[in-house]
Amino acid sequence: MATVQPISPKASFGYIPCFDGARCLAILMVFLSHLEFTPYIPGGFGVTVFFFISGLLITRLLLAEFKKRGDIKLPEFYLRRFFRLMPAMIFMIIATSVVYIAVWGRTIPFSEYASALLYYKNYFRYAAALGNGGYPTSVWGITWSLSIEEHFYLLFPAALILMGPLSKRAMYVFSALVVLPLILRVMYWDLIPYPAVYNYLATDARMDSILIGCCLALYAEHIPFEKLNKYLGAPWMFWASVAGIAATLLYREPFFQECVRYSVEQLFLVVIFFQIIYTPNHRWIAGILEWNAMRFIGRISYSIYLWHMFCLEVAHRYCTTLPGTIVVATSMTAVLACLSYFLIEMPFVNLRKRFGSHADKVEITPTQVLHASADGTDPTGEANPRTPQSVMVNKG
Repeated sequence: MATVQPISPKASFGYIPCFDGARCLAILMVFLSHLEFTPYIPGGFGVTVFFFISGLLITRLLLAEFKKRGDIKLPEFYLRRFFRLMPAMIFMIIATSVVYIAVWGRTIPFSEYASALLYYKNYFRYAAALGNGGYPTSVWGITWSLSIEEHFYLLFPAALILMGPLSKRAMYVFSALVVLPLILRVMYWDLIPYPAVYNYLATDARMDSILIGCCLALYAEHIPFEKLNKYLGAPWMFWASVAGIAATLLYREPFFQECVRYSVEQLFLVVIFFQIIYTPNHRWIAGILEWNAMRFIGRISYSIYLWHMFCLEVAHRYCTTLPGTIVVATSMTAVLACLSYFLIEMPFVNLRKRFGSHADKVEITPTQVLHASADGTDPTGEANPRTPQSVMVNKG
């Protein structure tokens, strides 16, 4: 296995392969959780990991844009987001609607389309839970997490600009705001019906999972690496954080699970991601995350996320055994996710680049990815932003 070097803590453009590996683990947790293994696989934690990575990566890119251009162009940011997310989601909604209506004879209210396409599915699902005994059923309900991200990114880039992307004021303010959703979750526990559902789905109750990733990018930009490494970089802290996350998943007391757990998990994620991407610690873990198979699954994780619940519904309808359900759902999800990625997502890369995206449009087949060299470069050819000289080796 090639030696995997840490990346520079300072924000820059470039592909970070281990992020795709982490997305792979996150989407596998979500998929397996829904595939009959909910009691054993923490799908909700997989979503938390997605949120954390999103905040860390997008803040890093926004800071890099500001350092390169002297400003952050909000219209271009929102257009990049639109062309990154919306084409694949529209494709999924149209295709599944054909099956729901023409094949299964299902009626889909306009409100289901609107809540998905206008990104308020999370609150729509909570409203559905109020009228359905606490069970938040909804067509395309999986888009609830996309709603949280889009609500968050409607506000965060503008707030970052107002406070000054390269000023420490932004770091202090956002760090303080991380506590707000925890306070709200505790308040909601006794104030609203079905608080566990609301605390899981609502933007105001879950935005800290994205914001803490943003804060790590700001810490890495503004705080000297030696100081950060002193408090976050001890190797034992990594394993303590892994054990801590396991403990949060095993401790099933309802108030802790639905109010406190999210905050505790994201603090542990700060340590884990700091050490994996910024320090020489645990290089073998970073190396595993950069395996080509994991990177490929991470690359198509958005399409997997969009399609897997529909594929599970198909499998449940037509399969009478658990093995059959697993095979059909997994196979369908893999095929449809690849079609969505290569036929829908990839053609929009050049259009996104017109609005400032640094993604490269290079067609990659699964075979090419699996056989590409794991040398720290992106299969698309984009350089990996690694500067090992900037990283101090931890002696602890």
